[in-house]
Amino acid sequence: MHINQIKCPNCNANLQVPDNQNRMFCTYCGTQIQLDDGATVIRYVDEARIREIEYQRELRQREEDERRRIEQERLQTEENNKNARKNGIRFGE
Repeated sequence: MHINQIKCPNCNANLQVPDNQNRMFCTYCGTQIQLDDGATVIRYVDEARIREIEYQRELRQREEDERRRIEQERLQTEENNKNARKNGIRFGE
């Protein structure tokens, strides 16, 4: 088995990679590294950044759902008040 030398694309550390390996983690910074032929770095995956983006997307979705819920309640209240006035019902008297 042949061992190749590569550099981590994140921290530039020297790493040793066996020929038959197509994925590894940097032993210094933990970056996941995808390899093509065991020697050439194709890309690295910043898993923490991916989780952060997914969390932000989920948070935005929750906020949008809450805005929609509040708007729906507001519209329903307006409709109820309109119907109550139409039927002669007075509130707060």
